[in-house]
Order: sequence, then C-alpha cells, then structure tokens
Amino acid sequence: MRRSFNSLGSLAAVEDLSWDVDDMETEPEIVFAVNALQELFARWQQAETDNFWQRKSHKVVLSVVVCARENGTLVAMPGMNTEVALTAGSLCAERAGIARAATEFFHAKAIKVIAVIDPSGGIAPLWPCKVCQEWLSKLCGQSGKITVVAFPGAENDFQRVVVRRYGEESFKDVRAPTSVSVRSSLKQVVEQA
Repeated sequence: MRRSFNSLGSLAAVEDLSWDVDDMETEPEIVFAVNALQELFARWQQAETDNFWQRKSHKVVLSVVVCARENGTLVAMPGMNTEVALTAGSLCAERAGIARAATEFFHAKAIKVIAVIDPSGGIAPLWPCKVCQEWLSKLCGQSGKITVVAFPGAENDFQRVVVRRYGEESFKDVRAPTSVSVRSSLKQVVEQA
C-alpha cells in the first residue's frame, strides 16, 4: 500500500516539510533526481503507453534512481511499475529503477537518491511501499543512507518536493535547509507589501 500525506499527519505537515527550488539547490543530487524525473515524466506524457503494464491497479508510478559513479558523476536509472500477475507480485517503480542500476553493474553503495511520482497527481506525496522500504533498509546497509524525494502537490510542477532519508533501521522526514520560520516570515513580509 502506498503512503500519501496522511502518513505525515496532515497536509500542513507536508507544507511545513516542503523544499522549494532554492532549497533543492543546496543538494545537487536532489536537483539531478528532480530534473531526471521531470524528463521521464515528459517522455511518459508523450509516449503511447501500454495499459497492460498496470492492468491490476490501473495506476502508473514513475521513479528515478540516482547512482554516483566512482568519479562522482551522477546517472539516472528510470523505473515504472509493472503489474503483470498478482500471483507473481508486482514490481514497483522504485524497485524497477534499483534493478536497472544493478543491471548496469552499479554497486549498491552507489545509490544515492530515489525520486518517485504519481503522474496523475492522485497520490501526493507518494512514498515507497513496505516492500520498497525493506529494499531501502537493506541497501542502506551498503550505502549508509538513501534520500527519497516525493512531490507534495497534485499539479506535478516539480517546483516543490518533500524529502526523507532512509538509514539502516528507519526513515526520517527532512526539513528544508531554509527553515519554515524564515519562509513564513518572508511570506508575511511579501503579503504585507
């Protein structure tokens, strides 16, 4: 089962945790992931897709797994969920991207960021399911931490994200580098002007 903003407690909690473009600029790996997912989203919008791949839920999920090469360059591994048969299980977009990274011979420790989106905007933010969380916890044993980026709004404009960091045992929500109080103060100043 996918987790939406309800797992954060409220829509206000999502707003308090959201990162804007300036916040994202502080972490190049997040910027890379968001840009790569935006490109995948644009390709998906233009593609003639086959509904067979999501024939159980009729719900498309897209992801990008960002890996770092030894020289520091970043590479995006796209993923899309597939649901061929319930008895065999489905493959979530996140695990499809992880499998792609393994197929491209990246070490587990190379995985740095996973960005995930519901292209329809129906579930926002869209976090990894329990199976994907289990995979992330195992991968974190190799890489130390993995950042997961989701999009808080149904508009899919790629201007705001929410961020979680997964470690070996659990995940935690990450506040934006620009504190909420600073952003709230700035917003009030702008509104008063």
